[in-house]
Amino acid sequence: MEAKELVQRYRNGETLFTGLKLPGINLEAADLIGIVLNEADLRGANLLFCYLNRANLGQANLVAANLSGASLNQADLAGADLRSANFHGAMLQGAILRDSPLEHGHSPGYEFNWGGSTGSGFKWCYPHRGLFAGS
Repeated sequence: MEAKELVQRYRNGETLFTGLKLPGINLEAADLIGIVLNEADLRGANLLFCYLNRANLGQANLVAANLSGASLNQADLAGADLRSANFHGAMLQGAILRDSPLEHGHSPGYEFNWGGSTGSGFKWCYPHRGLFAGS
């Protein structure tokens, strides 16, 4: 599926896209609030400034995805593979991070781009409600 088709189907009211294979898809600045992309393959996806509030990305493959400036407030990222994902400036207020490497701020073998901060400093990522150790 191409980005244009996904966005059009979403605009037409479809929200359930479980398990889709979308590696490298460009959804820059797309408004996908409440979309269900659990178990989707989004490796290397461009989600720059994407609106993903209340989205279900549980168990999704987001390896090397660009989530810079993305709005992920109240999104479900439980169990998502976030290795080498870029979260520079991402908003994660109330996001569900259970069983993801972000749950405790950092996990061995994972590297995150937090915009100039590593570990649990979160200089440019804005977690709230004590979801991260060290926040």
